[in-house]
Amino acid sequence: MNCYVIDIGGAVISGQVRTIDGIEQFVGDGSVCVRMENYPQYEMENDSQYETVEITIDNWADYFEIISIDDWKLNGFGESEGYNKYYSLKLREEFHSRINVESISLTVEMLFTHSYNHVDVNFDEMKYTIGDVSENQIKECSEVWEITRLQDDFCTSNAIRADIDVYEIGDRIDCYISVISNLTVGRIQGTIDLIAE
Repeated sequence: MNCYVIDIGGAVISGQVRTIDGIEQFVGDGSVCVRMENYPQYEMENDSQYETVEITIDNWADYFEIISIDDWKLNGFGESEGYNKYYSLKLREEFHSRINVESISLTVEMLFTHSYNHVDVNFDEMKYTIGDVSENQIKECSEVWEITRLQDDFCTSNAIRADIDVYEIGDRIDCYISVISNLTVGRIQGTIDLIAE
């Protein structure tokens, strides 16, 4: 059976499932074998026919969406010691079972506004309130991403990151946060391969 698995690091490996010494195992590129129960498994038809879809500025939102992920960094006691927010592109769910994850080739320019704001943070409750920002702290930014694979959650490994920085000044603690706004795709070109319907 042809299939692909996603390893712990998020890499996608194509290959076949075989029974070896009575144990169902995945044999991937380079004859790497793993027990199948340790990995999510996605079957592909042996005779799958793919269609190449050109991704443009006019149709990118039909296939991808911009998402944000809040990440309160926790220590071993479950206490928060920091905060990051990640923005990335995610393949829309209706294409998860059709995508050939090894054939993605996209160049994307992400446009966004970045500001650096004072923030009041309650790490115990994992909440924050953003304060005012001075006009000279606001700037228009862009990043160019070369995308050749998706992670196991079908998000790009490329991401725009916003952090909370904590500064101790004597007895006082000041916190500032990177705020990302007006995030959009400015330019995009490339292709993805989908199993033909």
